[in-house]
Amino acid sequence: MPSGGSESSSRLQGRYVPLGALAWHRLLQLGRNPLQQSDRGNRTISENSLGKLAFLEQLYMNTVPLVTGGIPTSVGNIPTLKELVLDKTGLSGPIPASLGKLSKLVLLSFTGNKLSGSIPHELSSLQRLQSLTFRESSLTGSISSLDFGKLRSLTDLDLSYNAFTGSFPASLFGSVKLKTLSVSQNQLTGHIPASIGKLTRLEVLDLSSNKLSGGLPSELFHLKELAGLDLSGNMLSGELPKAARKFPASAFANNRLLCGSPLPPCKL
Repeated sequence: MPSGGSESSSRLQGRYVPLGALAWHRLLQLGRNPLQQSDRGNRTISENSLGKLAFLEQLYMNTVPLVTGGIPTSVGNIPTLKELVLDKTGLSGPIPASLGKLSKLVLLSFTGNKLSGSIPHELSSLQRLQSLTFRESSLTGSISSLDFGKLRSLTDLDLSYNAFTGSFPASLFGSVKLKTLSVSQNQLTGHIPASIGKLTRLEVLDLSSNKLSGGLPSELFHLKELAGLDLSGNMLSGELPKAARKFPASAFANNRLLCGSPLPPCKL
């Protein structure tokens, strides 16, 4: 086992190193340079190699589009993993249900990928998870596949720029530690429920560019920590409450049937 701290992490720069050779490492970071400069062809991540990284705590893969294929299910066999970031890669296919076994995971981010399918229900078991980002990754289905009530440590949730459908699951408002919630640029329908008032720590809420309808619950404007709000580009209706005036008109823009300050007054 390595004795020096400098040997417990690895950044691959311009050369190919078998992952199995990094078995004792705690941090593995693949950035823009490694595979683009050293290999002309695409590479996949070996199932067997990942299974050997038994002490890995952080796995970062950023801006490496030449890494293709599916996310190996063996990622779920790294019991020490705390942070998993696979952003802007060429990875495709479904999110492995085996990730639900990563009981120490606090950060999970898949951004700018070409994934498919829905969020596996098994991720509901990640009780230590604080930040979950599945942004712009071609995911579909309902977000109700997750039992948010079990994600008791979750503070940041970003599911924007996908193709999620359906309405807000009741369990979402059981994640009472949420500070940021973004599900913009999806195809969500239904009303914004009054139970959103349970998210008393919420600071940023972005529900823009969906198909949400109905009026806005007064409970939304009772959230004292809420500083950033974007509900634009939906099908919301009715008169805005007076408490909505603390937000700019852009927060409510492109909702044809919504009226009242800071929007134009309602017609009699």
